[in-house]
Amino acid sequence: MKSHHIITVLTALGLPGYTFAESTEKSVTFNELPASVATVIKAAAGSTKVFKIQMEVENGITTYEAIWGSGGQRREIHVTGDGKSLGVVIPLAEVPELVRLAILQKSGAGRVAVLEKKLGNGKSFYEASFQNGKDSIEMKLDENGKVLEGGTNTPAPDNADQKDKSGYGKFVSFKDGTLTLKGNYSGLLWSNIPEKTPVVHWDDAANKYVPSGTAEVLSKVEAGTWTTVAPNKELIRIGAKKGQTTGTFVSFKDDRLLMLGKDLGPSFTKKYGNQLHFHKFAAGVPVYESIDGGEYQPVGTAETVLPKVKEGTVLTVHGAGDDNITRIDIGVPKSK
Repeated sequence: MKSHHIITVLTALGLPGYTFAESTEKSVTFNELPASVATVIKAAAGSTKVFKIQMEVENGITTYEAIWGSGGQRREIHVTGDGKSLGVVIPLAEVPELVRLAILQKSGAGRVAVLEKKLGNGKSFYEASFQNGKDSIEMKLDENGKVLEGGTNTPAPDNADQKDKSGYGKFVSFKDGTLTLKGNYSGLLWSNIPEKTPVVHWDDAANKYVPSGTAEVLSKVEAGTWTTVAPNKELIRIGAKKGQTTGTFVSFKDDRLLMLGKDLGPSFTKKYGNQLHFHKFAAGVPVYESIDGGEYQPVGTAETVLPKVKEGTVLTVHGAGDDNITRIDIGVPKSK
């Protein structure tokens, strides 16, 4: 049961490790499954038809693999012989953002083969394996995308105290009055945040920032959320309006993208023209590509993929907040 170019997310059950010497596989039907196994598979697949079920026996231990869906919606579940789920195969795009970005940054244009979500000491962590050039790489990450073992873990930059300066980045933590963000190029922190500092968050339904409370609410912000600090720490904004810009690729030099924008509006083009110059991207911005009109699939990161893009290729740049590029799409699916 081998899966290629997909992500396997497994929920650990505290099972011990085994070394298998012999194994046998065969296709089975739903009617041949133990009731407990069939129940787990039906619950996972829902109303989608399961088109393949494999039973594997290794050293007397039986596991089942069921597959349903197609294309980007393909799913796969692994179940033990006594009906315990070992995990569901999902696309890389559905892995939590910080974990996905960390994996893409390390794997470059390489394809991720397997990623397991496990539990240890009451905390979730991920184990990923992928091929980068001739190197087979394995790495272990926490839920915030921090590399715990393996890979080539680049040390986090020292956090620079911003004092009364403004700034923005991805939320890391808020503890003892100190706010820490991960900026595009370095770590950032603001110490001694006043308790009464107003905090607002972006509300998509209202299409504006709305009050959240004061500084104490920062302890509840999810890691990776785009956060902006106003000058003199007078206001803190959580989240940002999402937007996207479509155009054609011109160049990518010194980690800066130049493209010709489409549908920018007459007032914008009259003042600025249709050339769009982007600031240097943060490391690890994920890039997806529609090949031959198919669904978008992850192909690497901006720094590894964009230098190879041909002039005139359609690009869509997604963002949420100042200089916060969250994703780049190459091409357009036929269904769009």
